Amino acid sequence: MPSRLVGSPHNVSTSRKSSGREPESPNSSGYDVKHEAMEQEESVNIYADSKYYYSRVANRLTDEEEEEILSLAPIRPDNSAFVTVLQKSHCQRRNNSLTVPRRFAADHHLDARLHDIILSRPNRKEKWSVKYYYTHYHRCIKNLSFFKFMRKKKLRESDICVFELMKGTKRVRMTVYVIRKAHGWFVLVG
Repeated sequence: MPSRLVGSPHNVSTSRKSSGREPESPNSSGYDVKHEAMEQEESVNIYADSKYYYSRVANRLTDEEEEEILSLAPIRPDNSAFVTVLQKSHCQRRNNSLTVPRRFAADHHLDARLHDIILSRPNRKEKWSVKYYYTHYHRCIKNLSFFKFMRKKKLRESDICVFELMKGTKRVRMTVYVIRKAHGWFVLVG
């Protein structure tokens, strides 16, 4: 019996519901029930090892969209990243705040710390220092420098940003890949 793919290996956020089927009834053949149980265990293991995290808005992306987006962002194999879809509130000058997924912050020791994060675009020397704020209820990047970064890079509502956390740096540094949908296709914005 051929195995079916259950979900995407990129779905790791705790807010996303599993896309697996209901287990079959005990009256069905033992092979089918055993196969289904193995399939569910394998999908759980895939999610546990994933290095991609999604914001609440990015959780609305389909598995195919996630796969296409991540294929455009050349993330290094040993680095983790989080994906977000920019909203109007991210792009405004006042009260702009980009939420960092809770699991990403916890898994990468960004919790309980207030510090600067260096943002850069791929293959660019220009760097932007932005403030990272952490409270028990909220983890975010915000301040005037973040707004200036977005304006200078011409980011806009509905752009998809992949924030790659760079390993081996003294300060927290992220490379930001911007992906935009144009004429029905996702394109990496240079």
